[in-house]
Amino acid sequence: MALWAAIAACDVEWAGARLALEDPSPVTEDPTAEAPTPRAEPLPPGPLLYAARLEPSGDALVVPVARLAGTLEPLGLPASITEEYRARFDSTFLRPGLELSLQSGGRRIGTLVLTAPATSADAACPSLARATALLLPGQPVPRIAFALPQEIPARPPERVAAMEPSRAMVVAGPVLAERLIDDRRAFLAQRVALLSVPARDDTLPWMAATYLVSDSLATGPPAGDAISLFFLARYKKGRGYSSVWQEVRRYDSADQKEAFEYLDWLSAPGGRIDFLRRYGGSRVGLVASLLPEAGTSGERGIDFAESGGCRVLELLER
Repeated sequence: MALWAAIAACDVEWAGARLALEDPSPVTEDPTAEAPTPRAEPLPPGPLLYAARLEPSGDALVVPVARLAGTLEPLGLPASITEEYRARFDSTFLRPGLELSLQSGGRRIGTLVLTAPATSADAACPSLARATALLLPGQPVPRIAFALPQEIPARPPERVAAMEPSRAMVVAGPVLAERLIDDRRAFLAQRVALLSVPARDDTLPWMAATYLVSDSLATGPPAGDAISLFFLARYKKGRGYSSVWQEVRRYDSADQKEAFEYLDWLSAPGGRIDFLRRYGGSRVGLVASLLPEAGTSGERGIDFAESGGCRVLELLER
């Protein structure tokens, strides 16, 4: 029997003839065999970054917006979010009882506690979760804030003042704006936003400002050839304010419109993350930029912008 098995596996030749021995029995499928299970779409590796809309009552809405992987990365959600994937994502990253460290102005101001199962508000977006914000007594309540998982080390909570600009910022802002716009119409630039941004590494806060020529932050087309300027500036003794980050855009239609307004910043692994509103012709979005710990303007880069058709701010503010 063993010899037959060996011969059956070979081609045999002799006397000029060629003989091939094959097993004539047909191959049959086992009807009881199960079809292979499709591979589940992997969840994004954590930790994640969250955005939250806060109410004075303490109620909050929370949604994941990015992934922290030494730098700032998109969530990497599948193009089509199935019910099975959403259920796994929500049970991992939006489960009731999850506690998040809430930040504003680069400091921890309290804790977010998720209180109810997450619900889907947009097929292209992660789910929204309801939460309770536990803030320090006397802490001003920001409308939009950002949060990190508790396992990421954070300093003890501390109060952060409202980001009201100083008199020095009001005076210095137009001078710096004209220099950065570098256009014959720079003197026509109108200030539409000005904030004092606490900076942990500096004694004095930074200045965040938005100036526009022939336009406003409202959706819709500009009045003509428009210019938008956003800048972050820090104060140095004897030198005044100088820009550490600026974005200048020139456009003449709603399709090309792009203007930025400062929201907030937080301290995360890898550096400082600044958040801006981005105004287009018809939509308002959220962008974020990572400024490395050792870096200045030359080392920054916008590493995360909304993708997949999900507009986080519109989702939170509906």
